[in-house]
Amino acid sequence: MHELDTLEVERAWKRTKDAVEGALGLIGGELGIADMSVLWSGSLLVPVIALCGTIPPKERDDREIAGWVAAAALRHRYSRSSGTAVEQDLRACRADDPVRSYLPI
Repeated sequence: MHELDTLEVERAWKRTKDAVEGALGLIGGELGIADMSVLWSGSLLVPVIALCGTIPPKERDDREIAGWVAAAALRHRYSRSSGTAVEQDLRACRADDPVRSYLPI
């Protein structure tokens, strides 16, 4: 980050903030989750934030993403090596069909 100029950092921060707000809105809207007390791991939000930051709202399927969150939570996706799972899920963000790449099968 020390190599970025102030404007680049400000733009990245805004994109990150917008992605977090989008992810929280998606989780609240699709799953009715109002706070993190229901989600046992904040890691569940990392891929959702990444998708909200890279796919415009009109192009993403919020129901699919919410379905992934539900499946990942039910299967305790991040109960063991969360670093490895998050890394796999972030790699899936770059796939042609990220949600299907996320599915913890």
